[in-house]
Amino acid sequence: MHSTTRPLCCGAKTELGDHRKPNRGKLEGPWTLDETPINDDHGGHAMLFRDSNGRLMISYHAPNNAPSYPVMYEVIEDNGRLTIMK
Repeated sequence: MHSTTRPLCCGAKTELGDHRKPNRGKLEGPWTLDETPINDDHGGHAMLFRDSNGRLMISYHAPNNAPSYPVMYEVIEDNGRLTIMK
């Protein structure tokens, strides 16, 4: 199993590579941009959700050009960081 660990993000624009998080942990910001994307497969339009067993999951399409396919992975949150389990 391969994992990718990146800082926890609170929002994204159009791709997973554009992560922004509040400096003071507040929704109103100010916001900073993480330099390292959370994923390594050039995907976009991500959603985090919990499955019926309570696991944190991420879904998005990858790569971010045609042909593109839906992907879904488990995500582990630890101390403010997300790890995508592949």
